[in-house]
Amino acid sequence: TGSAALSAAGSAIGFIGQRKTARAQERSQAVAMSQERERAQREALSMRQKESQDAVARSQQLMEISRQSSEASARARVSAGESGVGGISTGLLFDEFDRQSANYQSALLQQQGYDSANVGLALGDAEMRHQRNITALNRPVQKPSLIPAVLGAASSTSSAYLGGLQLHKASTTPTLP
Repeated sequence: TGSAALSAAGSAIGFIGQRKTARAQERSQAVAMSQERERAQREALSMRQKESQDAVARSQQLMEISRQSSEASARARVSAGESGVGGISTGLLFDEFDRQSANYQSALLQQQGYDSANVGLALGDAEMRHQRNITALNRPVQKPSLIPAVLGAASSTSSAYLGGLQLHKASTTPTLP
Protein backbone atom coordinates (compact mmCIF):
# COMPACT_ATOMS: atom_id res chain seq x y z
CA THR A 1 0.00 0.00 0.00
CA GLY A 2 3.01 2.26 0.45
CA SER A 3 3.82 1.99 -3.25
CA ALA A 4 0.17 2.73 -4.10
CA ALA A 5 0.36 5.90 -2.00
CA LEU A 6 3.60 6.91 -3.72
CA SER A 7 2.06 6.22 -7.13
CA ALA A 8 -1.02 8.29 -6.26
CA ALA A 9 1.17 11.12 -4.97
CA GLY A 10 3.29 10.98 -8.14
CA SER A 11 0.18 11.07 -10.31
CA ALA A 12 -1.19 14.05 -8.35
CA ILE A 13 2.11 15.92 -8.62
CA GLY A 14 2.22 15.19 -12.37
CA PHE A 15 -1.34 16.49 -12.77
CA ILE A 16 -0.55 19.68 -10.84
CA GLY A 17 2.56 20.25 -12.98
CA GLN A 18 0.58 19.73 -16.18
CA ARG A 19 -2.11 22.14 -14.98
CA LYS A 20 0.50 24.82 -14.18
CA THR A 21 2.09 24.34 -17.61
CA ALA A 22 -1.31 24.62 -19.34
CA ARG A 23 -2.13 27.81 -17.44
CA ALA A 24 1.26 29.31 -18.30
CA GLN A 25 0.71 28.48 -21.98
CA GLU A 26 -2.74 30.09 -21.88
CA ARG A 27 -1.31 33.27 -20.32
CA SER A 28 1.47 33.34 -22.89
CA GLN A 29 -1.06 32.91 -25.71
CA ALA A 30 -3.22 35.72 -24.34
CA VAL A 31 -0.22 38.09 -24.26
CA ALA A 32 0.86 37.07 -27.78
CA MET A 33 -2.69 37.53 -29.10
CA SER A 34 -2.89 41.00 -27.56
CA GLN A 35 0.48 41.95 -29.04
CA GLU A 36 -0.60 40.65 -32.48
CA ARG A 37 -3.82 42.67 -32.39
CA GLU A 38 -1.84 45.78 -31.44
CA ARG A 39 0.71 45.13 -34.21
CA ALA A 40 -2.05 44.72 -36.82
CA GLN A 41 -3.75 47.94 -35.67
CA ARG A 42 -0.46 49.85 -35.89
CA GLU A 43 0.18 48.46 -39.37
CA ALA A 44 -3.28 49.52 -40.61
CA LEU A 45 -2.94 52.95 -38.96
CA SER A 46 0.45 53.45 -40.59
CA MET A 47 -0.99 52.63 -44.02
CA ARG A 48 -3.92 55.01 -43.52
CA GLN A 49 -1.64 57.81 -42.28
CA LYS A 50 0.60 57.44 -45.33
CA GLU A 51 -2.46 57.48 -47.60
CA SER A 52 -3.67 60.66 -45.89
CA GLN A 53 -0.24 62.33 -46.16
CA ASP A 54 -0.06 61.42 -49.85
CA ALA A 55 -3.54 62.86 -50.43
CA VAL A 56 -2.54 66.15 -48.74
CA ALA A 57 0.66 66.32 -50.81
CA ARG A 58 -1.32 65.60 -54.00
CA SER A 59 -3.86 68.33 -53.15
CA GLN A 60 -1.03 70.80 -52.59
CA GLN A 61 0.48 69.74 -55.91
CA LEU A 62 -2.87 70.26 -57.69
CA MET A 63 -3.23 73.74 -56.16
CA GLU A 64 0.32 74.62 -57.25
CA ILE A 65 -0.35 73.42 -60.80
CA SER A 66 -3.52 75.49 -60.93
CA ARG A 67 -1.66 78.56 -59.62
CA GLN A 68 1.22 78.14 -62.10
CA SER A 69 -1.20 77.61 -64.97
CA SER A 70 -3.15 80.74 -64.06
CA GLU A 71 0.07 82.77 -63.80
CA ALA A 72 1.38 81.48 -67.14
CA SER A 73 -1.93 82.19 -68.81
CA ALA A 74 -2.04 85.71 -67.33
CA ARG A 75 1.52 86.43 -68.48
CA ALA A 76 0.70 85.19 -71.97
CA ARG A 77 -2.41 87.38 -72.14
CA VAL A 78 -0.51 90.45 -70.99
CA SER A 79 2.31 89.72 -73.40
CA ALA A 80 -0.10 89.16 -76.29
CA GLY A 81 -2.00 92.34 -75.42
CA GLU A 82 1.18 94.43 -75.19
CA SER A 83 2.43 93.14 -78.53
CA GLY A 84 -0.90 93.65 -80.17
CA VAL A 85 -1.25 89.96 -81.03
CA GLY A 86 -4.71 88.47 -80.91
CA GLY A 87 -7.02 86.24 -82.78
CA ILE A 88 -7.22 82.52 -83.21
CA SER A 89 -3.56 81.72 -82.55
CA THR A 90 -3.67 83.46 -79.17
CA GLY A 91 -6.87 81.64 -78.27
CA LEU A 92 -5.26 78.34 -79.29
CA LEU A 93 -2.25 79.10 -77.08
CA PHE A 94 -4.49 79.72 -74.06
CA ASP A 95 -6.47 76.58 -74.84
CA GLU A 96 -3.19 74.61 -74.90
CA PHE A 97 -2.23 75.98 -71.45
CA ASP A 98 -5.61 74.90 -70.09
CA ARG A 99 -5.44 71.48 -71.77
CA GLN A 100 -1.97 70.70 -70.41
CA SER A 101 -2.96 71.79 -66.92
CA ALA A 102 -6.16 69.71 -67.03
CA ASN A 103 -4.28 66.66 -68.32
CA TYR A 104 -1.73 66.88 -65.55
CA GLN A 105 -4.39 67.38 -62.89
CA SER A 106 -6.37 64.45 -64.29
CA ALA A 107 -3.29 62.22 -64.20
CA LEU A 108 -2.67 63.16 -60.57
CA LEU A 109 -6.27 62.37 -59.63
CA GLN A 110 -6.09 59.07 -61.50
CA GLN A 111 -2.89 58.20 -59.64
CA GLN A 112 -4.64 59.04 -56.37
CA GLY A 113 -7.35 56.51 -57.28
CA TYR A 114 -4.72 53.86 -58.03
CA ASP A 115 -2.92 54.60 -54.78
CA SER A 116 -6.16 54.34 -52.82
CA ALA A 117 -6.93 50.97 -54.44
CA ASN A 118 -3.42 49.77 -53.60
CA VAL A 119 -3.87 50.80 -49.96
CA GLY A 120 -7.14 48.84 -49.90
CA LEU A 121 -5.37 45.76 -51.25
CA ALA A 122 -2.47 46.18 -48.80
CA LEU A 123 -4.93 46.49 -45.91
CA GLY A 124 -6.65 43.30 -47.08
CA ASP A 125 -3.28 41.52 -47.21
CA ALA A 126 -2.43 42.83 -43.74
CA GLU A 127 -5.74 41.52 -42.40
CA MET A 128 -5.09 38.07 -43.90
CA ARG A 129 -1.60 38.10 -42.35
CA HIS A 130 -3.14 39.07 -39.03
CA GLN A 131 -5.67 36.20 -39.23
CA ARG A 132 -2.87 33.72 -40.07
CA ASN A 133 -0.87 34.96 -37.09
CA ILE A 134 -3.89 34.72 -34.78
CA THR A 135 -4.58 31.17 -35.99
CA ALA A 136 -0.95 30.18 -35.40
CA LEU A 137 -0.99 31.70 -31.91
CA ASN A 138 -4.35 30.28 -30.97
CA ARG A 139 -3.37 26.61 -30.95
CA PRO A 140 -5.32 24.54 -28.42
CA VAL A 141 -3.56 24.13 -25.08
CA GLN A 142 -3.36 20.54 -23.83
CA LYS A 143 -5.49 20.50 -20.69
CA PRO A 144 -4.45 18.05 -18.00
CA SER A 145 -6.90 15.32 -17.13
CA LEU A 146 -7.37 13.53 -13.84
CA ILE A 147 -8.38 10.33 -15.63
CA PRO A 148 -4.83 9.18 -16.49
CA ALA A 149 -3.69 10.07 -12.95
CA VAL A 150 -6.56 8.15 -11.37
CA LEU A 151 -6.07 5.19 -13.72
CA GLY A 152 -2.34 5.15 -12.99
CA ALA A 153 -2.96 5.20 -9.25
CA ALA A 154 -5.62 2.49 -9.57
CA SER A 155 -3.28 0.36 -11.64
CA SER A 156 -0.49 0.75 -9.12
CA THR A 157 -2.87 -0.01 -6.25
CA SER A 158 -4.22 -3.13 -7.95
CA SER A 159 -0.68 -4.28 -8.78
CA ALA A 160 0.36 -3.77 -5.17
CA TYR A 161 -2.75 -5.60 -3.96
CA LEU A 162 -2.14 -8.55 -6.30
CA GLY A 163 1.51 -8.65 -5.24
CA GLY A 164 0.42 -8.66 -1.61
CA LEU A 165 -2.04 -11.49 -2.27
CA GLN A 166 0.64 -13.57 -3.94
CA LEU A 167 3.01 -12.93 -1.07
CA HIS A 168 0.31 -13.85 1.42
CA LYS A 169 -0.51 -17.04 -0.50
CA ALA A 170 3.11 -18.02 -0.65
CA SER A 171 3.58 -17.52 3.08
CA THR A 172 0.40 -19.40 4.11
CA THR A 173 0.60 -22.29 1.69
CA PRO A 174 2.15 -25.37 3.33
CA THR A 175 5.18 -26.75 1.58
CA LEU A 176 5.88 -30.44 1.27
CA PRO A 177 8.97 -31.77 3.00
